[in-house]
Amino acid sequence: MHPTWQLFLNARGTDTPSPTGGSPQGYCAALVDLAVLSLHGADAASFMQGYFTADLDDLNDTRTLFGAYCDIKGRVVADLIILANRNGLLLVTHRSLVEPIRESLQKYLMFSKSELSDISEDWLTLGLLGRNAEGANPAAPPWALEHTDDYWQVALPGGNRWLCLARIDEAERIWSTFEGRTGALVPWQLADIDAGIAHLDAATSASFLPQMLGYDELDAISFTKGCYLGQEVVTRAQSRGRVKRRLSRWSWADQPGDAPATGADLTNADARRIGTVIQAVATSSSAGELLAVAAEAARDQSARVGSLALDPA
Repeated sequence: MHPTWQLFLNARGTDTPSPTGGSPQGYCAALVDLAVLSLHGADAASFMQGYFTADLDDLNDTRTLFGAYCDIKGRVVADLIILANRNGLLLVTHRSLVEPIRESLQKYLMFSKSELSDISEDWLTLGLLGRNAEGANPAAPPWALEHTDDYWQVALPGGNRWLCLARIDEAERIWSTFEGRTGALVPWQLADIDAGIAHLDAATSASFLPQMLGYDELDAISFTKGCYLGQEVVTRAQSRGRVKRRLSRWSWADQPGDAPATGADLTNADARRIGTVIQAVATSSSAGELLAVAAEAARDQSARVGSLALDPA
């Protein structure tokens, strides 16, 4: 994390809002678990077209793309939000996946005219949530982009929330604008779960086809573009018309304890493994919500993660 930003947050502190989003005027969260990569060079877009499930021909100055970078087996290494800038592309992903992305792409970048670098200290990530969040455009459709030289704002699915990339001075200004309405990641993570958006980290990387994560339902996979890494496996799964494991939602209540870790096993009443936790958030000291990739036959059944009893949500 940018050291000045860390000092700023430590000095200002956070005012944790309620799990449902806090003030009706909106709130701002520091998305410290995200990283920003720059793919810059003459062939950045054409190179990434061969390693991304969505069609980069649809990317422009007012639209971002959500999709996946897969391995050769069609498993999602990382989910990415991609933005176009004048030097190439910006890639937003989970911080724990920066090195896996860099290491796996490097062998292909050797033959391109582009370079990949981590610019997370130059572009800080914030989340705005709420109908009346200052500086946000409530009429923007999902994945719409507005930007200036030191600020990028992406409208996200689910309504009334925006991912922001900002230079340090602009990030501090935005945070100050939301004084008294800044907070933890809980409402932001819950909004992702509400929208059915599965984000991966190191514990869940390279384990699932994009369809298992529901990316086909988010228009994050193009089945008409040319080849990309893993495309044959992804397309074959689609043509068969059925993926046996899918993203599902569960909840728990009246059970004190922490939220399950990503990558934890989901089991049924017979203690048989039926799925994997993708995201989980505790909405109180004894309740919470999670997304898991699970067998289709188990999606409407009660389940467990360790001693935690879950009901389908």
